[in-house]
This record gives sequence, C-alpha cells and structure tokens, in this order.
Amino acid sequence: MGELRQHDASNDTSAAVDALSAISTQLIRTTAWTEAIPDLLEVLGSTLCAHRVCLLENYRRADGRLIAKSLGKWCSPDLEAASADDGCNEFTYGDLALPFGEDLQVHMIAQGRSCDFPEPSRRALELASVCFVVAAAIKTAGTWWGSFLVQYCTEDHEWSDVDRKVLEAVCEMLDAALSHRAPEPMAESYRELVEEIPAILYIDDPARQYRSLYVGPQIETILGISQATWLNEDDAWQRNMHHDDWASTTRQYEEFISRRAATTLVQEYRMIRPDDGRVVWIRDECKAVPPTADSPGIVKGVMYDVTEQKGLEDQLRSAQVKRRALIEQIPGIVYVQPLSDSTEEPFVSSAVEKILGCTREQWLYSDWWLDHLHEMDRDRVTAAQRAAEEGGELIETEYRMRLDDERIIWINETSRALFRDGNPWVLQGVLADTTKRKEAEEQMEFLAFHDVLTGLPNRAMFNEHLVMALSRAVRNNRAVAVLYVDLDDMKQTNDSHGHRAGDELLQATAARLRSVVRKEDLVARFGGDEFLITVPDLERRARPPVRTANGTFASPAAALAIGIAERICAAMSMPVQTSGGLVHPAASIGISLFPDDADDAIALVQHADTAMYASKQTGRGTFGVYAKNPQS
Repeated sequence: MGELRQHDASNDTSAAVDALSAISTQLIRTTAWTEAIPDLLEVLGSTLCAHRVCLLENYRRADGRLIAKSLGKWCSPDLEAASADDGCNEFTYGDLALPFGEDLQVHMIAQGRSCDFPEPSRRALELASVCFVVAAAIKTAGTWWGSFLVQYCTEDHEWSDVDRKVLEAVCEMLDAALSHRAPEPMAESYRELVEEIPAILYIDDPARQYRSLYVGPQIETILGISQATWLNEDDAWQRNMHHDDWASTTRQYEEFISRRAATTLVQEYRMIRPDDGRVVWIRDECKAVPPTADSPGIVKGVMYDVTEQKGLEDQLRSAQVKRRALIEQIPGIVYVQPLSDSTEEPFVSSAVEKILGCTREQWLYSDWWLDHLHEMDRDRVTAAQRAAEEGGELIETEYRMRLDDERIIWINETSRALFRDGNPWVLQGVLADTTKRKEAEEQMEFLAFHDVLTGLPNRAMFNEHLVMALSRAVRNNRAVAVLYVDLDDMKQTNDSHGHRAGDELLQATAARLRSVVRKEDLVARFGGDEFLITVPDLERRARPPVRTANGTFASPAAALAIGIAERICAAMSMPVQTSGGLVHPAASIGISLFPDDADDAIALVQHADTAMYASKQTGRGTFGVYAKNPQS
C-alpha cells in the first residue's frame, strides 16, 4: 500500500476513484482492516481537498455516555504542525470536537461553519484553525458504528454534491468491510455517479494554460464538444467562447491561477456550440488546490448550463424596464417603502422631483417627506399611514405639504401595505398633486357665499349668519341689529362717470364698511348698491337709555347700532377717486333691532329696509331707526 501514499492528485478523477477502489479491496480481503486506515484517510482527504480527516469508532461507557474513539487521523502536508494534532483521542458527541450531537445518525451527513456553532464548540474549533466541518455517520448492520470527521481551515470552502457523494460512497465501502461483504465496484459506481450529474466536471492543470486533465462526458450534451476535442486541443475553450466574453473571462482566470492559493473563482460567460451554433450560458465555479511537496496542484471545477435561467432573467429585466417606463409616465409619485425586516429595495418615481422639488435620494434616504408635511396635517396623516401598514386596507388621505420655496401644495395619497408570511412587507402608494383642483373647489365654495366684485359675503351667507345670530341671541337673552345701507345717487354715478367707476365705488364702499364695524359684525353685499350689516350679541338687559350723538336717548343696543351708522355716514362722506373721476358718495341707512322690532330674520331685514327708505326721504347721507308705530 506504500504506492498509494505517493498518489498524485493532479492525474485526474479516475486516479482517486482507482485508489479508493484498491483500498476497498484490501479492506475486504484482510482481517486486519485497520491497517488500511492511513491510506484510506489520505486518499479521502486528498480527494475532498480537506485539511484534516479523522475516523472515529463509537462505544458506550458504563454511565451510558456515547464516546467516539479516534482510529486514525490524516492531515494535509501544508497544514501547520501546531494545528495538525490536538492531542485528543476520545470525544463525547456534542462536545468540542463533535458539535453535531447524536442526531448525526439521523441525518447521516451534517456540515457547518465553526462560527455558527455555540460555545464551547465554536471556540475549540477556532483554536484548532477549523473554519468548516463535515461529519458523516458510518452504519453497519443497521447500527451506528462511528463517523468520519472532515475539517477545512479556509473560510471560502464550498462543499459540493460531488464531495458529499464521495463521502457517502466511502461510508458504504467501510460498512461493507465491517460486514465482511463485497462492495459494488467502487470505480464503476463513482464514475456512474459523476456522469449522472447535470453539469460538466473538470480538472485543469494550472501549469498548462487552458488545458484540462479531465472533463466529464456532459461536455458533449451541454456544449456539443467531444471529450477528446476538449482534452487534446488547447484552444477548444477559447475557440468556442463568445468573442465578447473571452478577454474578461481569461483575464480573471489568469489572475486566479497566478495567486496559487486555495481560492474559488465563479464566472459566467457564453459558449457557442460548434454543431448548431446555439449560444449556451455557462456558470463556471472552480477551486484551486495549491501545490504541495507531493503534488503540483490542480484546479477542479464544475460548469453549469444556466441558459434557461439567463433567459428568465432577461425576461424579468425586460418586464422591469417596461414597468418602470409605465410608472414614469404616471402623472403622480409612485413609491415603494420597505417595512419591518423587508429586503425589498425602496423606490420612488422621478415625478417626485417635478412635483415636490426634492431628489430621489432625499425622498428615499432621509425624512424629507415627514419634515415637509404640513404641521396641521401631520398627526392625522401619520396615523392613517400606520393604519395602512397594520391593516393592509387601501387608504386614501389628502394633506398639505410645505415645499422648500414655502409654497403649500395639496397632495392626495392612495396607499396599501402588502404582507408576507403574515407580516407587513412593503407599503406601496401613489401621490397626486391636487393643488389646482383644491383651489378650484375653494374658489367655487367662495363664490357660492361671496360677491365676486367686492369679496364681501353675499345674500346667502348673510341670511345664514343672521339666522345663527338670532338663535344665539334667544339662548343668551341678547339683541341683534341689522343695518340696511343703500348708496345715494348710484345711477347718477354710473351715468356720469361710467360703470367701471361705479364698480370702483362699490369696492371702496365695501372697504369703508369693513373698517367701521366691529370684528364680530358681518358686512354683506345684498345686491346692486345695497349692503347689509349684522351686529350680533348686543346688550339687552334693562338699563337706562343712552344719549346718542344727535342728543336723543336710546337703549344700549340701539345706541351701539346708531354709533355704527354714524361712523358709516362719516366714512361715506369722503370723496372717492375712480378711473372716471372724483365721486362724492353718500349712503342712507336703516336700522332694526331684534327682538324689539321683529322676531325673525326676514321681518328684521324688511324693517331695516323700511327704515332706510324713510331716512332717504329726509335727505342724502342720513340714517333712521325702525319705529313700529310711526304715527304716535
């Protein structure tokens, strides 16, 4: 068996298969099968590119604990001596060296990285420079006999299906030896195993650029190239690779080879089948096995046909491009906001720049939206957003945003949360700028209750306000006064100075009326040159009469209304400069009081109108108070 220790791993896969087959034959033919353990572990470790391989036999102590006894250990020649031997020959399953526990007999093969194990296993493995561990259970006659322990000291090790099947085959081989039965021909079964894998396995010689020592038969079915052509023609790889991929692919491969370290290279490129010209996308994963004193080193790898996957990726990218193009045409802001532990990428359409004046980065990676949400709407809107995130229902909200230029715009937002596994995953929404619609609605609402020329409340709003003032007066035992104001000689102004000057006079009258009343009083344009004023919440309790400016006595409520009428007359006596010339206006005013003169809004206005016409009879720019019994 000495020649097996001189086994050169660079020859090809068949060499490893033949070596394992020879060892299995010796295990069967000799009663001292343990003598073959060193050769078995060496070939197994070299085939799996491991740094350390141990064979453990199980037995139970008197206390019932399951113990694993080491029957042999192999270490890679390039493994440092300090970490090659831990000096321990017995282990308890679940302890430092065997962290997988007794459930290994259920799973048969278990694997894991040392950093993922709990203490104290993790610390013990790290002290031994172990980064990756594989354990395989050995069973014979249905009983768990022992285990193989395979250890790696590099972080980038990738345990493949082929490695797993090799280890399973060796476990079966040892089972056959322990049961004294002949195993299936190891070489043949292993070759069948390799040829069933839907991928191209290969071994390259790094000393001979782009030359393979071994390639699997799938090379013909996947790439349309025979094994002989691939192995015997140095340019088979280059000749059949897509010309756009050759430069970058070979540069990466050459850099990978030049490092001469146990590293892994993953590449994707296109190959052209020579038989039918079809393009095949290949995912190529290879690992370098550094040279040692007994081996010049090899590169072992596997090529997968990922053409179908690439086609699906292209379709997905095309669909995403079309979806993004469609989204960008929407006259609104479309966004996707990840929630909780979602791995989705946040997204916002470019309309955010046009509508809100912020960049995509500001929207996605800062609190720009919340910072610019109108302070009067913030609590209501954030509560609605929380409801959307928690309930998954379609939520529609309307709110204001204060932009960087201090403009305020109205936003209508429709949003809904999508759930995954019962948890909120993403919040999707659309924001539309509804400022123009909102302004139009506000304008329509204003016009429904206001006069277009003067901006004063109109007759409808005056009536509504007066009814409310009367109801409040009844509840609070108060009085209400109505002043009916009519411009004198308005027709003459229009005839002499023009209708534009007449409009300007009406606008000036509105401004003067607002300037002389109290802030709680309402001035309205009743129509034409007539104005109405509501003076609410006046004192009604029995109090001594008040002397007015003209020397007469009146109730406190009437006195206050008379005072306003006097201020109006004084204000209206001042000339008004119009586009048609200087106008000298005057106004006649009638006053009626609730509840003294009337007990409803209609009668109150009528009585004020009556008082106004009575004042006109006495001359321009005067006022009168309604009297129920003018004859007395």
